[in-house]
Amino acid sequence: IYPDLIRDLAAAFPDRRIIVRPHPNHRQAFLSSDVAGVEGISVDEETDVYTTFSQAEIVIGDISTSLMEALALGKRVYSLRSSQAEKYFSNLDVSFFSDAPELINLINDATSGRIPQTQRDALFCTDWEKNYTTFITQLLAN
Repeated sequence: IYPDLIRDLAAAFPDRRIIVRPHPNHRQAFLSSDVAGVEGISVDEETDVYTTFSQAEIVIGDISTSLMEALALGKRVYSLRSSQAEKYFSNLDVSFFSDAPELINLINDATSGRIPQTQRDALFCTDWEKNYTTFITQLLAN
């Protein structure tokens, strides 16, 4: 689905930059595919996913810890619908799509793709620094 999805997104959003970050195991196959040459598509050359996410408005994928990190960073995230993905994100209000038209409609709805702040707070421990400091202080006290 991803080659067709990428082409359809490039056609639907010609004014947007589409950066593809293939899994390292699939990088060479992607680079040698015809999709890599589609106008408006670029391959992410960053080694640090946080550098990429700092530039991204929207993150699309399926089952990946990177999607969880993108959610934590407050990005709009969309996951390809599958029973495995629905289990993976079962406690989150993640926006799922089945095909390009559905994803395009979701992207055009500016309210979609985000989880509620309460879920971000619960899952991603927004007080991580305080929690970490408390943990270290207790560890050193023993």
